[in-house]
Amino acid sequence: MRRASPAIVCVVTSMVSAMASPVLAAEKDPKKEAIKLIGLGDKAFKKGDYAGALARYQAAYQVFPSPKIFYAMAKAEEQLARPLDAIAHFEQFLTEAGNDVNEDLRVDAQVSVQELDKTIAVLTLAVEPDSVTITVDDVEIGVSPLDRPVRLMPGAHKLGFVKNGFRPIERTVELAVGERPVEKITLAPDRAPEPAIIERAPVAARAPDGQGSSAVLWTGVGVTSALTVGWLVTGALAISDHGHYGDVTRDPDDRASARDRGKTLALTSDILLVGALAAGSFTTWYYLKVYALAPAPSDREAAMDRVIVPYVAPSGAGVAFMGSF
Repeated sequence: MRRASPAIVCVVTSMVSAMASPVLAAEKDPKKEAIKLIGLGDKAFKKGDYAGALARYQAAYQVFPSPKIFYAMAKAEEQLARPLDAIAHFEQFLTEAGNDVNEDLRVDAQVSVQELDKTIAVLTLAVEPDSVTITVDDVEIGVSPLDRPVRLMPGAHKLGFVKNGFRPIERTVELAVGERPVEKITLAPDRAPEPAIIERAPVAARAPDGQGSSAVLWTGVGVTSALTVGWLVTGALAISDHGHYGDVTRDPDDRASARDRGKTLALTSDILLVGALAAGSFTTWYYLKVYALAPAPSDREAAMDRVIVPYVAPSGAGVAFMGSF
């Protein structure tokens, strides 16, 4: 490590002093206070108390933020083995102090940056696309493209690259003293999988309340069933009476009674058949055109609780309905 000459460091005091004007010579003049602090820092620097010197230089900059004080801060940091901070302050001094600086200090600052660069690693990051947020050891350092390489201390460092719409990347690099590698990073678009398209069969719209009632449907089914059972029963009885009428061995009065009763039952059977056909046709039309092909879940559940049971008894025939409507 190059050791700075106390004489060179003390030039900063004279430069800051030259900036003071007679008008600002008051006791509370910030420039005067900064000059005092720089003087104390120079004394500590000569004694080898570089931490104490840096603290006073920093205090002077807080009182009066002159970019010329960066040189003194960088010299103290150089002696404290803080090369990254020293380089940053040397470069601030060279770019912000302007032309009104001592040429010896300018040359010394340039040489110091070159020497300090040999003790660290310099990483160049070529990142695509633009506007990627870059972090080093979880500290954001900027967005791509960076305007300059990244100076880092030798050792392992964690790099992070993040941009909305792209897959983030994390990478660890091991850097040696004086190494100047180039890392090329390309983020891939983060395309979410396209949602699956599920085709659903169209569901027939249910008719408004009062037009598609399940009670109407089931009434139609019940009437059709009852008429059909009645047709079957009366038809069977008419056939039976016809057989009695055709039996010549029976009493003539019984045969005449069977004939008259058979005619009545045959007529009734025909009427019931016409009614069953009419009711069945209406029920079929109502189900297909009004009630809809796909009944609502509640109707399906209710339908499971409904049972139609036809019956035939000596006293008559009909249909029994069990369940709720």
